[in-house]
Amino acid sequence: MGSILILVSLSWGGSSDLIKRARENFEAGSLDIAADLANQELGQDPKSWEALVILGKVSYSRGDYPSAENYLNRALTHKKKSTEALYYLGLAYIKEGKFESAKMQFEKGLKVGENKNWFYNGLGTVAMREADYTEADLNFRMAIGEDDKIPEYHKNLGDANFAKKVYPLAAAEYRAALKLDSTITEIRFQLAESYFQMRQVTEAVEEFKKAIKIDPENVEAYRRLGAIYMAAQKYPEAQFAYEKLLQLDKSDVKALSNLAQIYIMRRNFEAAADLLLKAIELDPTYIESFFSLAQVQYESGQYKKALETYEKYEKAAPERLDVDYWKKKGQVLIKLGANDPAYLERAIECYNIVLETEPDYSDGYSQVAYAYYLQKDYQGAIENYLKALKIDPDNVNALRNLSYAYLNTRRYSEAVEVLKRETEKNPDDYRSIGILGNTYTALKKFSEAIFALKEALQIKPDDAQNQYYLALAYSLAGKFDEAAGMWEQVLDNPEASESFRCDGYKLLGQNRLSKGRCEEAIGLLSKALKCEPRNLQLMLNLGDAYVFCREEDNARGWYREVLASTEPGTDMHDKAQDALLRITIQE
Repeated sequence: MGSILILVSLSWGGSSDLIKRARENFEAGSLDIAADLANQELGQDPKSWEALVILGKVSYSRGDYPSAENYLNRALTHKKKSTEALYYLGLAYIKEGKFESAKMQFEKGLKVGENKNWFYNGLGTVAMREADYTEADLNFRMAIGEDDKIPEYHKNLGDANFAKKVYPLAAAEYRAALKLDSTITEIRFQLAESYFQMRQVTEAVEEFKKAIKIDPENVEAYRRLGAIYMAAQKYPEAQFAYEKLLQLDKSDVKALSNLAQIYIMRRNFEAAADLLLKAIELDPTYIESFFSLAQVQYESGQYKKALETYEKYEKAAPERLDVDYWKKKGQVLIKLGANDPAYLERAIECYNIVLETEPDYSDGYSQVAYAYYLQKDYQGAIENYLKALKIDPDNVNALRNLSYAYLNTRRYSEAVEVLKRETEKNPDDYRSIGILGNTYTALKKFSEAIFALKEALQIKPDDAQNQYYLALAYSLAGKFDEAAGMWEQVLDNPEASESFRCDGYKLLGQNRLSKGRCEEAIGLLSKALKCEPRNLQLMLNLGDAYVFCREEDNARGWYREVLASTEPGTDMHDKAQDALLRITIQE
């Protein structure tokens, strides 16, 4: 009997040693060795529930949840109250999405009465998966009540409060967890996210920096740090974070795309395009890169390339074609439509899709109106600008463009009313004030025209277009001296267009002729004739100027040029004939 007892004792002692070593190796992460030792134990004792528990835990750690479920259920047939088996079986059920089965195991574990903290934590985890954050909060608090020295429980309670958007309580639990173990970067990340949600950007950044100090090659820390800086519009800092991340992982497509966004904001389109093309090469399925690349191409004026890229995006991800996509594609089509009207109908289709989703989108109607405007369908443009303004009466761009549509249909009175509304809302818009003045000129309301144009020039004194409009208004109002002064300003303005200068030479030359300043008149009218070499009136004026300066031969030359260019009996022919006759009589 004694020898048998010794044998049993030795056999039991060997088995216990295998289990002990298996547990030690499991805790050390040596899963293969732990499984080997547990299988050896099962070979000696097929009913060893401890060996089955270890094999279940190894399977769970490997992500083989069906095998874990099998081993742990077998363990429970031999020891129904094994809290370890109940807990890990519940965890395996969670991974498999079998939440009710998981809850049953955790509730059984609570009835056993040992390691209650495990099971409260498990029930809290199930509640989190089911988005029952109040129930999760309650169970995690119960777990902490059983054992408040486990960082995971505080972290889980923090997660429950974060999910409920109770960020101060979430942050408090994350801090409690970090007091127990300051090296867990995942908890530090969540604390930083809580600070960010509370708009405590400085504190959030500090937590990520602490995580980086613990682990200088932590890619996720740099990624999240970059995202926080981006959201806080601290672009140089975000750029540094993403560049550091890419030093650690050159193939991080999202970092390449985000860094490209920073370059886009800084209008460094070439650098942005390089990054995005690299991102697309690394991962053609990361369609955000296509979207951003199209944006870069649009901003840098490569409209056809932008359209091609948007259409690649459309083909790759038809399910992700949201309102923003149709807006941006519509913008590209309108830019192309400015030179090729064939694109404009497609632009209108894009914005009609937008307006189906957002019927109160004022700018959508404005863009449709602009497409009609480019098609010279001014009535269509007017109708859609009016729709835009019905939604948003303060839409300054719609008001301005509506006035242009009215002007193109010669509806000057309506254009005036719209321009008055626009300039009231935007009193520094010297261009619109100038157009208002020029519209008054078209209506022959010269006093109002002059007043508006003077106001525009007070805002921007060197604007050549408004100088030109004011000179015309003075001329048509019969205020020739004031007109002459403005024509001088037009001719002195380096920004004045060639057509403005040509009119200036002509009208100022005629003014100088009327004042008897023949040499100035000759110089100005000669320049005007270079602009309009077949202008018969200018030829007559130049002949008259030479007469004033007593250069009859030159005068005769210009009068004869008119005679040669006109038919007898016409007004110009008769005027030239009379002028030649006067020279002969005077001689």
